[in-house]
Amino acid sequence: MWVVQFTGRDTTLASTTQSVVIDVTSNTSQSPTLAAVPSIAQIASAGGWDTTLTLVNLDATPAQATLDFFDDSGNPLSLPFTFPQGSINPTTTSTFNGTIDAHGLLLMDTTGPVGQAVDVGWSLLQTSGNVSGYAVFTNTPNDWQAVAPLEALNSSSYLLAFDNTGSLSTGLAIANLSPQSANINVIIRNDGGATIGTEIINVPGQGHSSFMLNSTYAVTAGIRGTIELDTPAGGLINVLGLRANGPALTTVPVLAGVSTSGGSMAHVAYNEGWQTTFTLVNTGASATQATLSFFDDNGAPLPMSLTFPQTGAVSTSATVTEKLAAGASLIIETNGQGSSPSVSGSAQLTTTGNVSGFAIFRYDPSHQEAVVPLETRNATSYTLVFDNTQGIVTSMALANESDQPVSLNLILRNDSGAQIGAGSVSLQGHGHTAVILSQEYAATAGIRGTVEIDGPAGSQFSALGIRFTPSQNITTIPVLTK
Repeated sequence: MWVVQFTGRDTTLASTTQSVVIDVTSNTSQSPTLAAVPSIAQIASAGGWDTTLTLVNLDATPAQATLDFFDDSGNPLSLPFTFPQGSINPTTTSTFNGTIDAHGLLLMDTTGPVGQAVDVGWSLLQTSGNVSGYAVFTNTPNDWQAVAPLEALNSSSYLLAFDNTGSLSTGLAIANLSPQSANINVIIRNDGGATIGTEIINVPGQGHSSFMLNSTYAVTAGIRGTIELDTPAGGLINVLGLRANGPALTTVPVLAGVSTSGGSMAHVAYNEGWQTTFTLVNTGASATQATLSFFDDNGAPLPMSLTFPQTGAVSTSATVTEKLAAGASLIIETNGQGSSPSVSGSAQLTTTGNVSGFAIFRYDPSHQEAVVPLETRNATSYTLVFDNTQGIVTSMALANESDQPVSLNLILRNDSGAQIGAGSVSLQGHGHTAVILSQEYAATAGIRGTVEIDGPAGSQFSALGIRFTPSQNITTIPVLTK
């Protein structure tokens, strides 16, 4: 159990609508093959925890969606749910079935008394339509908040970069989507790529496990590195990382299926209380070079004052090129000045090896952090969910990965899927912008909804949502693709 405190219907994957393929044509001595299914690796309710799930129908026709919830042992996890949109009565269930309007949203919230023991588990989505989403879990006593993506991955291995130095500690959540018990081989490496430990994690069929690395694996205490989790033959797992930094809580993306294509980080920020930390990991079996380039709003190179905490080196540059050993990770921090005006832009990663990563930006006045994933999907259309209710403010960041200008078209919809506006954003080559939606598009003020961001064929851009609560808690919101 995550000591920051994390620790359904009896459904097997074979009953899902679009989810599982059992390969019976191969030799019977081989394990069945499970196809990727959408799932959320961590759900927490009561004991100070609150989880809000957001589902989005990305199609132009209504879609059915079923969510099943499972506890650590793989049993149905019955949770109390309310529905913030007000269209569904509160209920307690381990399985929820609902219809989502075309381009509409469905919100579900689960919590309970602070004094009640926390209920922890994971959730599986079944749908006949094109439904995606995410969860935001909150620890009310500590004002912690972080996002857990709804993912459909089927990778042979997952890699989590951990940092247990100073005030930092890293947690791990694992959901076993298979009805069979999973013995997951674990390889622990330091930030130089050297193996420092091996372990085995057993997770029951459709079960779940979550814990802090430095408490469970003493070898990870006080250092940075990576933990690799290998999917059992014929199995299917979902993995999520957590970074705790004093009053800040942030989920950390796991790396899976890393290619040589690099990617883009839609938003970086420094100065006036902001700081950004970049983590790059070489997931390949041989040393390789990686280049991280920074661009301002106009697409010009953005020189930044940088620190390399692993070596103590400092530099000011718009481009960083480093050689990473196999399995090694690289940490880069911006040196922001609190008295200087804030600067924002974007970052691009190029490499000929299997290098990926993420960024985490921190706002020192509120001591809050949020993660910026490396965008690698190269989609020409993204959908961002916004929530501008109850004092929450949603911002949108966009970055052009190409050296050619691009014009992006926006379609604004409310939470029922009805169009309420439109717009366009022009970006210079490698340009960037970040806007507060309610200020830029008045129709989004005081409501929930979505922004569809459409680029021309062949365009390459990244997008990200940034959510601010009245207490200045910051959470990034992942953009969704069809």
